[in-house]
Amino acid sequence: MLFQSASVDIVNTSTFNGQAGVYSIDTDGSITGGRFEASLVHSSVAKIGIRLNSSSSALAQATSFPQVYEDQVELNGREAGRVLDDNETFTISDVEIIGDAATGSVGMYAYVDGGNLNLSFANSEVSNWARGVDISRVSPAQLPPLQSWE
Repeated sequence: MLFQSASVDIVNTSTFNGQAGVYSIDTDGSITGGRFEASLVHSSVAKIGIRLNSSSSALAQATSFPQVYEDQVELNGREAGRVLDDNETFTISDVEIIGDAATGSVGMYAYVDGGNLNLSFANSEVSNWARGVDISRVSPAQLPPLQSWE
């Protein structure tokens, strides 16, 4: 999990048997090379290969995906005095994101509920997920057109 880091570059790294391969929240960075493979173990919470969250508000939104905070009270305590960078940039290239075909699973999920997420996704394989790629935004968030989609 990458949480409000200045910038993180992940190179030729793989994860296996996880609920989330990479979970990035309000972090700039890149993933180049590697394989992210879901666990085959049944879970009542949806699995995700790579999740990018660009947020200006609550991170514990109603979703079946893994959450950073248990509840709104915990979130409010953590958010006190926090200053967010409203513009995240993330590049993903040359990766394999392999699912287990579980209901509700997503290969690459980008959720933007504030600010901007500039995303480049290239030369990668996403397979065996209920949804391969899901890019969602909540107004007033901005998702500029993908810089690269190959």
